[in-house]
Amino acid sequence: MKRKVPVDPPKARALVVERNPDKARQLSAFLFEQGFDHVATATTCHAALQFAKYLRPNLLIIADGMHEMHCLELYEQFQKMEGYGGLPTLVLSNRSAEIKMHDRAKMLPSETSLTLNTLLATIQQLLAAPEKVS
Repeated sequence: MKRKVPVDPPKARALVVERNPDKARQLSAFLFEQGFDHVATATTCHAALQFAKYLRPNLLIIADGMHEMHCLELYEQFQKMEGYGGLPTLVLSNRSAEIKMHDRAKMLPSETSLTLNTLLATIQQLLAAPEKVS
């Protein structure tokens, strides 16, 4: 299978945070099709933060609609974790961003008009962006 996402195969790991298990499975299957070797899904914010301690993902996708906290709050929690400050992150939300997002983070609307091509192009852009060294 030809790799479509610019990530080294042994390091192609994603963490998907989506409360709807069916949507999480669909997004996970899409990422596998795009060349990710490991995709973990979390249906709660607590589970996502626990997964993050063990899985060192190359990509974090956070969907809106989590019960414990807003997706932007979860994004901020990840930014505070050691080693996660520059993690390529895609936040799917219809709310406007009132927080400063780092250069390797993007927000896309989580509406039904979001296409897989747009999603893939954004993921490729995030993963190709150089990591800034402070």
